[in-house]
Amino acid sequence: MVKRKKVILFVFITIILILVIGMCLAVFRIPIRTIEFTESSKALNNPSRGFYIQIGSGEKERLKGASESGVRLILLAYDLHNYLNKPIDEEKLLELKEALEEAKDNNIKVIFRAAYCFEEDYEDPASLDLIDIHIKQIAEILNLYSENLLCVQAGFLGPWGEWHGSRFLDVSETQKVQVRNRVLESLLGNLNSDSIINVRRPKFIRAAKEAGLDVSRVGLHNDALLSSDDDLGTYDENGYRREDELEWVNNYIQTEINGGEMPMISDYSNIANGVKEFNMLHITYLNLMYNQEVLKQWKTQSFQGQNGFVYMNNHLGYRYYLQNVKLPKYLKSGSTIHMNGVIANSGFALIDDNYQFYIVIQKDNEIFYKKLKIESQNKEKIMFKVDFRLPKELRLSEENSILNMGIVLSDNLSQISSQSCIEFANKETEYKDGINLFARYKYHNNKYQLKQ
Repeated sequence: MVKRKKVILFVFITIILILVIGMCLAVFRIPIRTIEFTESSKALNNPSRGFYIQIGSGEKERLKGASESGVRLILLAYDLHNYLNKPIDEEKLLELKEALEEAKDNNIKVIFRAAYCFEEDYEDPASLDLIDIHIKQIAEILNLYSENLLCVQAGFLGPWGEWHGSRFLDVSETQKVQVRNRVLESLLGNLNSDSIINVRRPKFIRAAKEAGLDVSRVGLHNDALLSSDDDLGTYDENGYRREDELEWVNNYIQTEINGGEMPMISDYSNIANGVKEFNMLHITYLNLMYNQEVLKQWKTQSFQGQNGFVYMNNHLGYRYYLQNVKLPKYLKSGSTIHMNGVIANSGFALIDDNYQFYIVIQKDNEIFYKKLKIESQNKEKIMFKVDFRLPKELRLSEENSILNMGIVLSDNLSQISSQSCIEFANKETEYKDGINLFARYKYHNNKYQLKQ
């Protein structure tokens, strides 16, 4: 009987302790607030995406003016017509290096293509061995600027480097595959492992994979987008209709860096079909100058309540915006801050893997960064969380002082600026000095209290 009473007393005391602890936790738990955000329709001049213009490697003086006019992306054309029978000399290599340096200084990302002629009057180099030598020479320069390269278009074969019209490809189908794979393998082997390479047709990627090449960083530049039922031979492999090719690219190409140009108005070039196909192709970049007739067509059409050209310009590549965030109503010295939220993407593609998300706490000139933990991610949404303690430097502050909270999306934390970082497409956030500010706390009664 006594033993039974002791058990009952123990259970009773345990229940009381649990209730007391629960009440204490409820008292000391920092309340959470959920803030919802909406996407704006404003145009964003973000890096590593959008419309590009073509500039020759010998025209570096054009880059500053291009940057001042808002250009963030160029196709750098490297003409090798004077090197059909010899290695590239130091003067020509210096020309490339200086052009890349100038692009970097002006915050312009580079799509690179080398060819032995950028006109129809084309002549092949002496041998495939010489092409290998040229690739190795060029790669040594490109590797110095890999952080500023969006991608390298395979080039080298045929006029404009578009892998047609070359005697090296005027052979059997089996030999054509071997030639194309040889050039691609040379590029993969000589360029840095994080450099993206684009080839002209999806079937070239399939053939390379079948030959055992690593195609994880090989994408597509379709220079006949929306032009015909097979995009002027782009989709020409037996057994693959246009719809099959679009599905294959959407499901199997692993890089998000793909692009091209539109040569003509066609049954496929209207804005609605363009948006549909570019979503499947994960289009990040388009030629601003070619074809003007297609761009004019888009300007006369609308999509989802926006001008067609404006919509296309806004959605090339990535377009991130903060959808919601859960954060504490106040920040207190010594407590751990728990935060989570959703970043949405309405663009045609994801951003380059080199870019990372960081939570930012800013007070006056003091800025602290903490990398976001990505819990799940797909093309449309990123679920994130972050846990951190308020930095010691900010725990005590003057009454009414302000602490800002934001998110930085950057590929280099040592260079945080409005030009180098990514602006979110939000109505409610403020983009300042590379930071997307979304919350403001005010110091009062020994703690920072959420005001937004």
